[in-house]
Amino acid sequence: MVAFPALGMMLQKNHFLNVLLFLESFSLIIFTLLVMHSKSTNMGSPLLLIFMTFSACEAAMGLGLLISILRATGNDYIHAPHNLKF
Repeated sequence: MVAFPALGMMLQKNHFLNVLLFLESFSLIIFTLLVMHSKSTNMGSPLLLIFMTFSACEAAMGLGLLISILRATGNDYIHAPHNLKF
């Protein structure tokens, strides 16, 4: 279940938005696994809160970087790293 976003990210890495979506799906899968683990052990609510905080920060930074790349280059292609100089 965890390998699907990693496999998709390796196969479809043309656009930065695709990579961000796969990272978000990866974090949602990890969150689901943490919820199931915390339900079985009756522990882990602070860990879930910390994980969701870091996931929200990761999403905000990714969207900010996407906007910066789009404003600088006009596209979000990853295969042109020389275009990503700011």
